[in-house]
Parts: sequence; C-alpha cells; structure tokens
Amino acid sequence: MVHDRTDLLLEQDGRGSSRQGLGFCPLILMIMLAPVSAHAYLGPGAGLGMIGSLLAVAVVVVIVLLGLVIYPIRMRRKRKREQSQHNLDAGSVK
Repeated sequence: MVHDRTDLLLEQDGRGSSRQGLGFCPLILMIMLAPVSAHAYLGPGAGLGMIGSLLAVAVVVVIVLLGLVIYPIRMRRKRKREQSQHNLDAGSVK
C-alpha cells in the first residue's frame, strides 16, 4: 500500500498529530517571507484599478456603518411620529 508523506506524518503519533511536521513551519515561513525580485512590470492601470477598488470598498464600509447607526434612529422617530399622529387622531374623535 502506497502512503504519501501526510499519511506517514499522521500515523507517527497515532492520534493524528506529529511533532516532526512542526519542524518545517519556520523554514516554510522564512521562505515565504524572503524578499524576492519579481522582475515584472505593473503598469499604471493596475495600480489605478487597485486604488479604485480599495476606495469603493472603503465607501461601502462607511455607508454600511452609517446605515447601522442611522436606521434605528429613523425607525424610532417614525414610531414616535406615528404614535403622536395616532394620539391626535384619537383625541379629535372624542
């Protein structure tokens, strides 16, 4: 039966964990964070597109936060207005 590397690591401890697998984490992290030159050109269009997208996301976040603050206030004012209108209507009937 052919086992791949992950099966061997999982079978070592018997409980599904392996201490040997943790030894590679710092090495992988160092490789991922090492600065490497890409030798690629990003034109101004890509940068402007990214700035536009980030600006759109920021505007949406602001609108959502304002909506979360303003909506309950509007509903409370509307309920008070309806109650006062109902009280005026009820008072004029008598």
